Amino acid sequence: MKDLIDSIQSYSNDKVESLNGNDLFLMLLEEIKSLKNESELRTYYSRLSIETIRYVSEYNRKVNNNEDVEELSNRIEIYNLVLNTIKDYLSKKEQKSDISNTIIRLLEKYYKSDKSKPDSNKLLLEVFNIREQREKDIRNNIGYDGVKILFEIESLEDMASRSNKDKRPSYELTEDEFIKDIKKILYAINEYNFLNDKISYFNNITNYPNDNTKTKEENDEIKRNKYLSINVLINNMIISLFGTNIINITSNITFSDLIAYLSRYNLVGGYSLFEEVNKDRRLGNNIISKKEYEDNIFEINKLIDTLCDMCRNRFKDDKITINDYSKTQEDYKKDIQFKYNELRMLVNREAKGVHR
Repeated sequence: MKDLIDSIQSYSNDKVESLNGNDLFLMLLEEIKSLKNESELRTYYSRLSIETIRYVSEYNRKVNNNEDVEELSNRIEIYNLVLNTIKDYLSKKEQKSDISNTIIRLLEKYYKSDKSKPDSNKLLLEVFNIREQREKDIRNNIGYDGVKILFEIESLEDMASRSNKDKRPSYELTEDEFIKDIKKILYAINEYNFLNDKISYFNNITNYPNDNTKTKEENDEIKRNKYLSINVLINNMIISLFGTNIINITSNITFSDLIAYLSRYNLVGGYSLFEEVNKDRRLGNNIISKKEYEDNIFEINKLIDTLCDMCRNRFKDDKITINDYSKTQEDYKKDIQFKYNELRMLVNREAKGVHR
């Protein structure tokens, strides 16, 4: 941080005085001196950028109304002087980070932490506070379009924090192994959507057993991670075999449709389990009778059999290599950067027309 402060202090007094900005410049310098670390500097940079946008917007309004803009123009130039120096300083850092990277690291720590301990909740609170301040700044200074992009960034941050840093290793399956794994995964996906510790059916037969040494929250997290992992796994298998996971099982039902059906109807446990999970026997606005339930289960099982036949027909060699096509954490970070670029476009739209 000392290098940054020295850089800012190195501005000639003549430059600052020519803008009538001594007091403003000294105020910004003192604010920067009060920052404790690079994370706080990046947050400060973000806030100062948003404040500059507000002044640029005011500048444009005054120009359109033929009002005097000299003082405002000087203020914008001093802000940009400081912002550009901070930007140059951050760009030279070997360890690049931003608000999203900080959030991802905190979420990673949270998911790996013991949820029963207070420090775990402190991590979530820290994430909440960072996001709250970021959203407040964007909402006040850019508006709803900016906030919509932020919500997308938050979703990507969550996915990045749960994703692998590297691709999973490739492996081989024979045709029989492939079909066996496909069926096993489809039934495990189906089961997850009907899990309920209070239902006796799940006490003895389950792909998601409870660990009695862990809390309910920790068990729920383990089950969710397994569910997410097997979804990735089956997508990798389908893409490795077909070249895409966008395939039609029948003329009007896709692989994605089949996965969706597995969240609505339990393939095992019968209608009594369906009733116990869906107390009013409704799916959407429709009341599902026992006959309708059994007819739909029959159709879903037919779809699974058809998918397996398609897989067998697709096999050309004794074995197939299963590659990992899922996104790594770095892939999600690139998506996040793309969303930040969209925010910058909003900034540029606000700043358009300001010249010295």
